[in-house]
Amino acid sequence: MKARLMGLAILPIMLMGIAITVLTFTAIRKDVDMDTERTLRGVVYSYLASVEQNEGSYEQKADGSVWKGDYDISHSEAIADSIKEDGGVDVTFFYGKTRFMTSVKDDKGERIVGTDASDDVIEAVLNNGETLFSTHVLVNGQDYYGYYVPVFQEGTEEAIGMVFAGLP
Repeated sequence: MKARLMGLAILPIMLMGIAITVLTFTAIRKDVDMDTERTLRGVVYSYLASVEQNEGSYEQKADGSVWKGDYDISHSEAIADSIKEDGGVDVTFFYGKTRFMTSVKDDKGERIVGTDASDDVIEAVLNNGETLFSTHVLVNGQDYYGYYVPVFQEGTEEAIGMVFAGLP
């Protein structure tokens, strides 16, 4: 009889403990996601502002490099590397759907350029001109939080590329 009463008393306490744990975990996860999105948004717009301060149009030169006016975006790794070193956030510039400049490196220390964004990112950011935050972006086999913004040719609604900021 004592064992039954003890079981009846312990079971609700255990269930309440499990419910509280699940609710707490869910709330913490939501806060982490919101803070991460806010951080990545700030990084991506700061990087984009540093590119946009250069006058002129975006264009791809005959040698394959991407420029904004007199600024060579394809070889602007110093800014992206500084962001990576200071805040742990990777930055990538896409021209069209293709990665042209990035702080993301493979196992050999080589920058991962020349690869394309996923179809859902292309649809949302390039085709629809939307910003996109995702808690699951696969970059070089690693899962990232990612924030993408479209890059528009000055004075147009044409998205010519996008900027990505991400945290593993």
